[in-house]
Amino acid sequence: WAQRNIVCGTKMIFFENVPQFPEALLHALFGHLYDIYTFYLSPSDIGFDNLSRLRLCAWLVRKGPLVKSKKLF
Repeated sequence: WAQRNIVCGTKMIFFENVPQFPEALLHALFGHLYDIYTFYLSPSDIGFDNLSRLRLCAWLVRKGPLVKSKKLF
């Protein structure tokens, strides 16, 4: 999974996993090519008060320009 995203040059990745997932592993695999923004998300943060599973989330954004001068849509 990691190698495929690196080789394909994926520009943005959203990653979600259990809170115990080692953030350092994301940085070891992707840190040289991506800016990594991690945060913890509780279901109650997005209106699901009846759920309780905390999740680790991360946005990985490819370093450098994302788009040259073409339209996205």
